Amino acid sequence: QRRRAATFPAMSPTLDEPAVWAHPLDLHYALKGFDGWPKLLLEVWTVDQFGRCELGGYGCCVVPTSSGMHEVKVQTWRPCGTLREQITSFFLGGVPTLKHREVISSSFDRFRLHTETAGAVSLRLCIVTKGLGRYRVTG
Repeated sequence: QRRRAATFPAMSPTLDEPAVWAHPLDLHYALKGFDGWPKLLLEVWTVDQFGRCELGGYGCCVVPTSSGMHEVKVQTWRPCGTLREQITSFFLGGVPTLKHREVISSSFDRFRLHTETAGAVSLRLCIVTKGLGRYRVTG
């Protein structure tokens, strides 16, 4: 079951410094089996110099299976669009976005897209697991 959430914006003092978003998320999952292990799907938005919101990038990572603190770096990407969309984006702002977000977590469908790298998001995840021994899951 997919859950969606919006978050608070984070601002960086200069373009050279990373934006620090330090708001905790508290999530609880109950599993009946190991199939469909949770993933975090990221959709990063930016604000341009004219105050317009536009897509910064998409990313996806699998939630670690072992308990403890984990540092996870998620590479982000965004669609390039057609030549016409790139020219329009350059002069008028805005970038192409996905119509179907399922593509974010499916590497098979992504091979058909023309994408460009959009940076990375560093996550610090504190994972607590319970009862995964019966599924023979080890970290």
